[in-house]
Amino acid sequence: MDFKNKSSLLQKYWNGETNLEEEGRLKKSLSNQKEELSESELQYFEQVKQFSKLEMSPAFEQQFLSAIDKKEGATIRQLFFRHASTIAASLLLIIASMVGFSTWSAHQQAEELAAREAFETAKHSLLLMSSKLNKGTSATYKLSKFTSTQQKIKTN
Repeated sequence: MDFKNKSSLLQKYWNGETNLEEEGRLKKSLSNQKEELSESELQYFEQVKQFSKLEMSPAFEQQFLSAIDKKEGATIRQLFFRHASTIAASLLLIIASMVGFSTWSAHQQAEELAAREAFETAKHSLLLMSSKLNKGTSATYKLSKFTSTQQKIKTN
């Protein structure tokens, strides 16, 4: 692989624009000509090679699953208490709302009852005054009739 082609391929690799075929050609070319790489590039490719050789131990999956099983009980307990506290808070909020509403409703009913009583008292007072005024009006009418009769007698 010529230098220009290899440098453009390396540039594409560092920009993350290469496909698998180009990366394979680059790997083959670099494994044959290690002296053309800089020190940092050489270290990078060596680390990539070491990472590709890494394997998980067979016991890893068992350890992972057993750790999940151990935490599951604790998680269920935590979820239960978290949900229980949420439910308790919701119930407390509902009860407080009901007590507040009933207190407000009782206060409104008491105000309405007081207003009705005041209305009835005012109504009775006005009816009493009206009846007294009617008596006064009839007495005034009788008095005016008496006066007119008296005037007629004086003129005759």
